[in-house]
Amino acid sequence: MNKGIGKTGTPSSGEPETRPERSFVGSGTSPQTSSLASEDLLHKAFETMSCGWVVHEVLYDESGRPIDARILQVNPAVTRMSGRTDLVGKTLRQLYGDPLPRRFSHPLEATQTGQTIRFEDYYSESDRWLEVTAFRSPSDDYVVTFIDITERKKSEEV
Repeated sequence: MNKGIGKTGTPSSGEPETRPERSFVGSGTSPQTSSLASEDLLHKAFETMSCGWVVHEVLYDESGRPIDARILQVNPAVTRMSGRTDLVGKTLRQLYGDPLPRRFSHPLEATQTGQTIRFEDYYSESDRWLEVTAFRSPSDDYVVTFIDITERKKSEEV
């Protein structure tokens, strides 16, 4: 009797296929150990992903309108794409001048609405096209993620 797997993924014996139980991070461990393993996994993802990730503290004027943001955290992809190592602790106005370029007003506005925004824009500072996503975090900071789409844009021009 052949017990191999048929073309459809069902054992050729007609019996249902049994697979081993999957082990997920934290299964069979204490909540503390599970939490540490999850934090390690997230930290590794943050450090190695090709997507840029920037966390900003929003700065408001007296009327509560967002007017600037201070960079709190960046991942290595940001440094690779921008070539800058001096971003953390700086405000957008310190980095890009006043008034801020229009591309920064969208994410700042998203902090008030809570909406996730997406757009594509050319960044002359690094000669790259980026696809940008911005959203408000649970702690009211805002997070911007971006990927380099320069090659895609070049191929669209052809």
